[in-house]
Amino acid sequence: MKAIVIKLSAESDKRKIAAKQEVKTIKAISENGIEFSFQYIKDNPQILMEQLSLLSTEYDLMLIIGSEILNDGSLIFDILQNHYFLKHFSIAFVNEQNQVVRAFIGENNSESLKNIYLLPNVSNIEDQLFNESIMAILKDFMTWNAPSQMKCLNFLTDNKSSFQEKILSQLKIFEVNKWLIMEDKGIMQLLLFEPINTTNFIDKMSQLFPQNYLASGNNFSLEEWLVRRLSQRHQTISTAESLTAGLVSSRLVMVSGASQVLKGGMVVYQSIMKDVLLGIDNQLTIGDHVYSHACAKAMARAIQTKTQSDFGLSLTGVAGPGGDMGHPAGQVFIGIAQKGHEVESYKYQFNFNDRNQVRIRACRQALLLLAQKILSNKCS
Repeated sequence: MKAIVIKLSAESDKRKIAAKQEVKTIKAISENGIEFSFQYIKDNPQILMEQLSLLSTEYDLMLIIGSEILNDGSLIFDILQNHYFLKHFSIAFVNEQNQVVRAFIGENNSESLKNIYLLPNVSNIEDQLFNESIMAILKDFMTWNAPSQMKCLNFLTDNKSSFQEKILSQLKIFEVNKWLIMEDKGIMQLLLFEPINTTNFIDKMSQLFPQNYLASGNNFSLEEWLVRRLSQRHQTISTAESLTAGLVSSRLVMVSGASQVLKGGMVVYQSIMKDVLLGIDNQLTIGDHVYSHACAKAMARAIQTKTQSDFGLSLTGVAGPGGDMGHPAGQVFIGIAQKGHEVESYKYQFNFNDRNQVRIRACRQALLLLAQKILSNKCS
């Protein structure tokens, strides 16, 4: 598939040297079956529409950036007044939350429509928001153009290069040419856009990656998967949360049937409450000891034992915005205890300026750890 990023600029004729760096950046994100190109176009509506008409014969989708021009609104108005564009194009906006909002759909059937995505909040491709928007755009484009044929397989992310290499080799074996790999917050999605023997392919994936493969489905929910899998195994979980203050248990109870697996949880926000409510050694809650593997382990084991659950999850750390007792903002320890197994803990550093983003990411990571434990051979 071919895509092009168009930067609207008043100085399009003077940026040939700078464009080399832009092209280098574009090549860096040209992966997973997507071939990206880059081009400057002068911010003249008539010139832009003429160029888009020409480019549409070569490219499947076009991304337009240049915040000042797109936010002006006059350019969009000119495009919407052009009958050719109304007939041959589907145009969508991407907002600051990486949500794709379709502005209008052309008169032709969807299979022949060309797709334009406008990113009014992105001024250049070095913006973090641009990189974060790419996958949302690609997924929207693929599902929009082949909704009936698309299949989605969900995996826990594995940082080993061999993991993706094995997936790519299976795609070749099954002769899959149209595909897309997307990773987001610990979950990898493999999108397939052509008919294949899905049952055989899924069976092969589950055999090759028993500790990674989760489920198939376009609207995968980690929380739903956890509740369903724990319920199937007749297993339960309880939580002891400090910086997340109940976020983990809250995410789980959003799923119908959570009462079958979530026994309960404790919010032990102040250090002394970890001693009073959980009964852990008060030496672990004095000073900066509260931010440690030892404290996270003790919290996880305490909640698992007190509630007689199969699993106990704990979180302790520094949400921010500033550090605490020498520990940086965003440093989080997550403990996980399983009945009959040694308790484990993991240390993470989440670099966000917003304390709530740290809390949300810590919650997500705790749920991912639980999923990893369920899929591992250690989990009976």
